[in-house]
Amino acid sequence: MADEVSGDGLVASLLASVGVDVGDVVEFWGTPGIGGDRYVDVSGDYADVDLPPHSLAHIFSCALLDTEVTRSMPVLAMAVDGGPDSVLARADYRSSFAGAYFSPGQSPDKVSWFSVGSPARLFTAARHRFGLREGTLMALASAASCDADVGGLRDEALRELSFSGRAATLLVECERFVGRLHDAVVEAGWVPDHRFTPEEQVMSAVMKEIQRISLAVMERNIDEACDRFGIDPGVTALALAGGFALNCPTNSALMDRYGFARLLTPPCVDDSGQSLGIALGAFFRRCGTDFSFRFPGAYVGHEDVDVTAALAGFEGFIAEVRPASVADVVADLRSGAAVVWLDGRAELGPRALGHRSILADPTRLASKDELNRLKQRQWWRPVAPIIREEDHADWFENPRPSPYMLETFTVRGDREHLVPAIAHLDRSARVQTLTARQDPVLHQILTGFAEATGVPLLCNTSLNDKGEPIIDTIPQAINFCLRKNLPFAYLNQHRITFTNAARYQSTQPLPRTTKPFERDPAHITKLAEQLNPTGLDDLYLHVWLRYPLLRRKFDLTNPRNATILKKTIDTWLAKDPQLDEGIRLWIKRATGATDAMAGELATPTGGEG
Repeated sequence: MADEVSGDGLVASLLASVGVDVGDVVEFWGTPGIGGDRYVDVSGDYADVDLPPHSLAHIFSCALLDTEVTRSMPVLAMAVDGGPDSVLARADYRSSFAGAYFSPGQSPDKVSWFSVGSPARLFTAARHRFGLREGTLMALASAASCDADVGGLRDEALRELSFSGRAATLLVECERFVGRLHDAVVEAGWVPDHRFTPEEQVMSAVMKEIQRISLAVMERNIDEACDRFGIDPGVTALALAGGFALNCPTNSALMDRYGFARLLTPPCVDDSGQSLGIALGAFFRRCGTDFSFRFPGAYVGHEDVDVTAALAGFEGFIAEVRPASVADVVADLRSGAAVVWLDGRAELGPRALGHRSILADPTRLASKDELNRLKQRQWWRPVAPIIREEDHADWFENPRPSPYMLETFTVRGDREHLVPAIAHLDRSARVQTLTARQDPVLHQILTGFAEATGVPLLCNTSLNDKGEPIIDTIPQAINFCLRKNLPFAYLNQHRITFTNAARYQSTQPLPRTTKPFERDPAHITKLAEQLNPTGLDDLYLHVWLRYPLLRRKFDLTNPRNATILKKTIDTWLAKDPQLDEGIRLWIKRATGATDAMAGELATPTGGEG
């Protein structure tokens, strides 16, 4: 149990999966305590930077994605998300959100650091108000034509909200502002789109305005950085990370307006890229300008190679297994079928990029409807295209490589009618470009489909059900197919035909591995008694955990310290009602997220999928 609580057991199992013995590791970086006396707090390498280690890790994960680029041209990097965690924090920083400017070949101590504004909390507040995830709300903004004239509130938001301040303050401000924005839209009225419910129309109009404000915040960040450092975007790379970097329309709008030489974004732009950023920052500090790294691509996740062993668990449901061919896949796609496709290593990050995907024919509008039906999504949810990179310019305006589906492009007017399944109302689409080098097998399928139809792209959506994480293994994929009564699937380049789906009794996705995260209630109770013997309630514990200065100053195992801490926090909150509101919102959101996660692990049917 001690290994599981500390995380050592989980790390050992992950290392073993790639043939590394935990005993061979020289240093452990990241989560404090893992690795025992081999743990090194590398956040101390940048202790002189008055910005959170969480945000610095985001910066390194994008700015050092390809050190040849960092050596050859300036890089403007921004970490924009909902706010940092405080695990590695050493101080109460001036801002929660970081920016950095790297001159070509610059040493670590010469990087210019500064604070930036992050609009991500607006989307978080919208999620809390409307009960839909950020990506779903963004899709609704593009799907419906509803709009409202509330430009005055936009100006107020840009003037009054502390986008570059501390996350706790911004949380409260954004929650209040989104409520006012909603009321203003309802009062002003909006251009209706009768395909949608009244509630969806209001949400669409609100999200359009949030998107405009967010873009303006990002443009202000760039304008200020360009003025400060004399940046010429035409010879500079823009590097983005943090959850807001999943906002494809903003990424592309910034590239189009400023004309940056290239966009540096890893597929793991959200917090799944923290370990990458921590490692790159540590190596950069230790090796300086001699450090060389090129991100290998998204396909570095788990690989489920034993098809035979996986099929053995589904006796009576497998009709045929045979090697797949490009002709098979193309024929199945052209028949109108949704093609479950699992191949090789899983993708890193939150996007399905063709290794854990459901593919479909983009020339049929019905393909979008079928994919949304399978995944239990709203009818208006768009599906993304995957296209051969060499064909990108023929099908989309202002093309650029987009290997990780982090940009939006407009379908060319003379092509739109050929691919009705992938275009939003405004003809935009969230595009993944693919080269033969990145994935030769999928590239061959795109080529085969192009030869048969004249269209070198496919619909691509993540392989998962509503509320289910992206499918990782062959058994999870077979479970999905049998529950959905799909006749076949392509699993590691085998065409598997199913039978007797009506007899399959499972109605839920297969449970995921939770053992490394399971908690022994008795052990947790014992820890609480040891670490919080005076029984301080959640409010005080939350503030203590959030503020590094309090953690260093007050040892809660000392009853006198606990009493002083309680009085100190009471004084803080009495003097700053907004801080009090922010902390209570944080507790509410954190508790809700934990409850939701526990529910999804037990019965993964909720959520947006």
